[in-house]
Amino acid sequence: MIIIEKFTNVGGHYPTQIEAIRRLSDNEPLEIITATDSLYKSNYNNVTLFCLLSTYRDRKSQYSSAIENDAAEVTRFFQMRQLSGLTPVIMPSFDSYDIRLILNILSKTPAMRQFHARILDERFISELAENEINKLREHVCSGNIRLLTETFSLSKRLLSRFNLPSKASFLLPCAVFPDSDSLSSGQENSPRPYRIGFLGGRRREKGYKKIPSILREIARRARVCDLGAELEFLMQDNRSANALYDMIYNINIRYGSGSFPWKLNNNIRITKTNAFLDDADFIRTIRSIDVLIIPYSVDSYRYRGSAIVVDGVLSRTPIVYTRGIGMSDYLEHGNAEAASSPEEFAEKIFKILLNLTEYRAKTDAAREVMLWDLENTAAYIRSLANGEASRDG
Repeated sequence: MIIIEKFTNVGGHYPTQIEAIRRLSDNEPLEIITATDSLYKSNYNNVTLFCLLSTYRDRKSQYSSAIENDAAEVTRFFQMRQLSGLTPVIMPSFDSYDIRLILNILSKTPAMRQFHARILDERFISELAENEINKLREHVCSGNIRLLTETFSLSKRLLSRFNLPSKASFLLPCAVFPDSDSLSSGQENSPRPYRIGFLGGRRREKGYKKIPSILREIARRARVCDLGAELEFLMQDNRSANALYDMIYNINIRYGSGSFPWKLNNNIRITKTNAFLDDADFIRTIRSIDVLIIPYSVDSYRYRGSAIVVDGVLSRTPIVYTRGIGMSDYLEHGNAEAASSPEEFAEKIFKILLNLTEYRAKTDAAREVMLWDLENTAAYIRSLANGEASRDG
């Protein structure tokens, strides 16, 4: 099975997608076409890397010629390997560059017609010219390109805005998998503070700037509501290139939580993990959390999915999330609460902590729904590997 993924050097979900496809395909041999500057290394003998695509710098500075180069390289790869035009190709993060790349390949080599592309955001379509959208629609309707999405909301959006059909609920976990239960959780055993967690990169769309305000509201509630245990706020120690900015942000975090050492009302203990956690440490961390908060921007995540939602649901962790973000199908089973303001985030966090046993019991229902969709994703990937690619909904 062939995977085209140009982003194997960066963090986040890009390199983890390859591991997810490998695991969901029952360890099917994978051949990955990626950029020439890739440093990605796999620990598995059945994963082979072909560094053929343009570098990030070339894609930025010589956009059109990079597409021409990459189209020629992919076509040449198929020809040299004597691969059939029906050999399935998975593109797990399909953006506007990839769309133009595939349209270029199909315009010159129409026999290549098995591209299964997961698109994460509608803006990748809106960046295209009208004639490009029309050509994409033509190939989607003919079955040359199969669009995949994480969420039903994005599938509906692509259909209503661009008249592009797609297959929803194509999930590729980042760290937590169905078999991750073998790793121990910190939830059950020794007495400890209630733990509220905010995990992931410090990016604007992920709501990190809301954290000081949310902490202030949590600290205010903690002064009047006895939970019977201390509170701990756990977050990853992500830092920017600006040391002064980091210092100001950390001061705001400490001030918001009331955890300056000279203050008498140390309401919340702030704990920071390493910025980069391996899968085992990440799983133990997220499963030790009592409430996971996801204060994402609705503008950025209204239709798209989120890896932290997948990790949180699979790890059976109660969640407080921004009202209106995607993946609500997994957050409406009594396992999560929606919020819009810092005050409401604090209110819902306390609601869960005061009824923690009840919320934990309901996380299984959400997890079962996600496991069903993961099994459908795995079946789809296995069908590609077995040459049984289905083009139905």
